[in-house]
Amino acid sequence: MQSRNRDLRAAAICLFAMLFALTAPAKPAVSAESHLTPPLEVYYNALPHVVLIIEPQTGRIAFANSFAHDFYGYGPGALSAMRIQQINQLTAEQVAEERRLAKEEHRNYFIFRHKLADGSIRTVEVRSYPLDFGGQVLLHSNIRDITGERSRQDKLWHYQTRLEEEVREQREKLAVTYEAQTHWLFGFLIAITVALGLVGFYAVRLHDSRKNLRKANQDLMLADMVFRHANEGILVTDADGIVIQANPAVARISGENLDAIIGQNPMKIASDQDRSEILRQMSRALAETGEWAGELWNVRPDGERYAQRVSVAAIKDESGTLTNYISIFSDITDLKNHQYELERIAHYDPLTELPNRVLLRERLSEAIERVKRDNCWGAVFFFDLDGFKEINDRYGHELGDELLTTVSRRLLSQFRSTDTVARLGGDEFIAVVSDYESPDAYRTLAERVLAETSKPIDLSDKSVAISTSVGVAAFSADSDTTPDQLLRQSDSAMYQSKLEGKNRYTLFNPKTEIEITAFNNRINALSNAIDNNELVFHYQPKVDVVSGRIHSAEALVRWQHPEVGIRYPGSFLDATENIGLSLKLDTWALETAFETASAWRKAGLEVPISVNIDPRNLTSNWLYDTLKGLLAKYDSIAPSLLDIEVLENATAVGNASVALAIKQCQELGVSFSIDDFGTGYSTLTHLRHLPADHVKIDQTFVRAAIDTLDDLAIVDAVLGLAGALNREVIAEGVETKAHQNLLISLGTTILQGYSIARPLPYGTFLDWTETFSPDPDWSLLQHLSKRRVRLLYLQVELRNWIKVLSGQKDAKERPTCTLNVEDMAANYWPWLNRDGAKLFAGSDHYALLLTQCENLMHQAKWHCGSSLGAQKTCSAAAANQLSALAKDCVTTIDNLLLDRKLDRPDTVPFKVGEKRA
Repeated sequence: MQSRNRDLRAAAICLFAMLFALTAPAKPAVSAESHLTPPLEVYYNALPHVVLIIEPQTGRIAFANSFAHDFYGYGPGALSAMRIQQINQLTAEQVAEERRLAKEEHRNYFIFRHKLADGSIRTVEVRSYPLDFGGQVLLHSNIRDITGERSRQDKLWHYQTRLEEEVREQREKLAVTYEAQTHWLFGFLIAITVALGLVGFYAVRLHDSRKNLRKANQDLMLADMVFRHANEGILVTDADGIVIQANPAVARISGENLDAIIGQNPMKIASDQDRSEILRQMSRALAETGEWAGELWNVRPDGERYAQRVSVAAIKDESGTLTNYISIFSDITDLKNHQYELERIAHYDPLTELPNRVLLRERLSEAIERVKRDNCWGAVFFFDLDGFKEINDRYGHELGDELLTTVSRRLLSQFRSTDTVARLGGDEFIAVVSDYESPDAYRTLAERVLAETSKPIDLSDKSVAISTSVGVAAFSADSDTTPDQLLRQSDSAMYQSKLEGKNRYTLFNPKTEIEITAFNNRINALSNAIDNNELVFHYQPKVDVVSGRIHSAEALVRWQHPEVGIRYPGSFLDATENIGLSLKLDTWALETAFETASAWRKAGLEVPISVNIDPRNLTSNWLYDTLKGLLAKYDSIAPSLLDIEVLENATAVGNASVALAIKQCQELGVSFSIDDFGTGYSTLTHLRHLPADHVKIDQTFVRAAIDTLDDLAIVDAVLGLAGALNREVIAEGVETKAHQNLLISLGTTILQGYSIARPLPYGTFLDWTETFSPDPDWSLLQHLSKRRVRLLYLQVELRNWIKVLSGQKDAKERPTCTLNVEDMAANYWPWLNRDGAKLFAGSDHYALLLTQCENLMHQAKWHCGSSLGAQKTCSAAAANQLSALAKDCVTTIDNLLLDRKLDRPDTVPFKVGEKRA
């Protein structure tokens, strides 16, 4: 009765608040801090359930009614200082998944897990919709606790009991009324006068009695309707647990026929659980408290499993004797499946269905405890797929996901069911094993995994080969280690496998971890240097010897370290083996190059800038997208003012995705150069398929070509190879004037090196451009035909001989006087007298060269004291004399090529065609 009065009072308050809100005079729009007018606040505080009003952008709880404070257990005003994320225990991904499930199941509510102030977790049903509060849209949420699922069941039971009590009271009243009516009737017989007065009174009482009887019958009918139409199954048993009454919901939920249920013990209804423990718990609870509640898994006659939430109450008569049991249960299979799905999302990778990082940590902790308990060995395997990024970029994410799924199945096939194989994310997998007698067993397992994962994988219509780098961290019962340490150690060992060439396994070594830690420190230091604007460009010019102009400038990175000063690339660029740092550095380089080009243009200088880009960053659309954005930002800069230099290595050469990226960027107007050409991948096929505009001969060949025939041949071959494919050649490492003359004579038109200019800071480079003037000799030199190139080979041979005689080149033993002169006599002297004489007929320099070469051969023969074939060791004086004669020959060849005037009139040259004895 008191509960009914409370409900009436609450309803009255709510009605009053609503009427007041409707009739209250209009007020200005409420502020964001108040959100509610006082009448609405009264209304919400009168509601008998949780109401939260939430700011959708931040999740802040703008308002919580009184019921919410009571439910969550926080003091007044505490909830208004909190965010809903502090209460809701689901992650953002789990919340998104619940919303998706609600949409698929056409539910207008969500099921979340809320945390109360005392730390307990409650399952709640949330119904939300947006409302406009004073021009601000907020989220109105009605929240109902469904953890117990008992409120509605208890109310039904108490309601039926109340009805029975009222019926009993009415019957007793009827009995009393009937007795009173009998007395009145007897009095009527005695005294007709009094009876006439009492007839009216009797008629009134009789009408009231009939009215009460009809009311009692209606209540009984209502209780029967509730009993028959309730969604929850209701069972009534006797004191022995035999079912005497059941509503239709029992048959619907259990799948059993009602007639088969009546007269049976409900605990014997089909179940897939051992009921002994449940019966003990139920009997104990019913004996102590008179009620029991719990969850059961049952099986319907067709074999379908379903979950039910059950509440049982013991009914006793006035004397305290047990008379009946009433059981109310509901089907919670959907809720249990939903909870299972949430748990799976939280612990398993959705793509491969392998355990994720959360579950892996639990399994790894269990493995450590098991190894300590059983005194055995365990290990953590860290797998990283080699080249997965390239495959993913080339064939797309769909095939990449298919590849990851196939690899996960192959990994599982190599491990036992008691082991754990998990996916950390991306192309990284972890395996945890235990129960091995020695760590040697892990070597065999690692080799087996490498063999399995290296097999070709068929993806749709493509066959892909991929390898795996493996790191192994073993641990024993004596190891004092944690899951995080084992993961870090196996990761360290895996990285060492990458450094040693991939497709292998490495056992963890503490020394290796120190090296990797140092490498990671270098990565972090360079990354911080980029963030702190400590990197700068020094610019080394390239000149066009034909036009006599500046062709372009290569931007070379320098680190202005705040403590040690300028650091050169060799001391820090190894950190860019990390692909993420490489991408960050290349992004900085492109942005800085555009800033420089813009500043130069304002200063009246338009010189193309060459920027070195890691070939690995060309396997995706990054370069194209970045260049497109920068060209749009610096719209005054012509695309032709940027040249991208790509190092010739295995990533760049023969890679279709790199070639495609170059073509896309060339369509924007940007040019490309192959850097360090000739270092190992230089073939006609590679050069034909790599659409570069320029070819840069590696400087090691250029520097050595001046005095080494093999390197000269390489430079000459590269020039021919590039010329055949119409690629412009750039020679870097041009250190001396002699290098310039040699390369120009071979046909090189663009030079870069210290003999032109060193890499210069920004301001110094601008000053250099203002004072630059071409060397007059450049216009005198010409590209020699193949017939004349032999003269350059002779000059290189002489320089090599000079270095050997002067000790500038190491020799195994003291050089002989005839060193290289034999080659001159056999290979060059006939050409000089025949073909050379025809090509340079009439040249005084050529006649002088013949005299000098003959004198050199005679002097070498004289010092030997015999024929040129003698191997007499040169004295120091002889070496100096022969070296000086060879230098004269080298100088004369330079004069001949430059067509300089003869500056040695006292020397009598040969006449062309003259024969000497």
